[in-house]
Amino acid sequence: MLTVQDYVRRYFDMRAAQLLDAPPEIRAEFTFRETPQPPKPLQALESRLPVALPATFRTYLTCGSFAAIEAGDYMLPGVPKDDPLTLAETFLLCNELWPLGYLQFGCGPCGDPLCFDIAQATQSTDYPIVCIDHDQAPHNAWQNREALQPACQTVAPSFLALLAKLCDPREI
Repeated sequence: MLTVQDYVRRYFDMRAAQLLDAPPEIRAEFTFRETPQPPKPLQALESRLPVALPATFRTYLTCGSFAAIEAGDYMLPGVPKDDPLTLAETFLLCNELWPLGYLQFGCGPCGDPLCFDIAQATQSTDYPIVCIDHDQAPHNAWQNREALQPACQTVAPSFLALLAKLCDPREI
């Protein structure tokens, strides 16, 4: 079974192969740098969240520095070398969905929230991944989980499964 780091490396290797004729500065943006991030900033961020992040997502945020992962309709935040958590923090601290049991960490089609369904924790302290279609959700549905459910699509059973899907060559 591949690890988070393996999937991230695979994604950027595939991107690099697509950019062979691109200028070096463009290719450099799509490079995975194995520069593990210190855990303290992530612990500080996590202390501000309603739940602990899945271990696989913590690994994703600390395994190196890289641009956003964009595949199919989905985007996962990049981890910039100079400020590794800034992009993830933008999503994770968006607290409007917390009371409904969702923790946004990325984007789906047209900027739809890509979220951990924190109301459905698994035994391994992971969460199913859902995308909330803002076009399908009536305005008043954003105040009630039950009313929002018809606009929620389960994308993957876990973050690692989502990452595996996004790093599949057919998705890129």
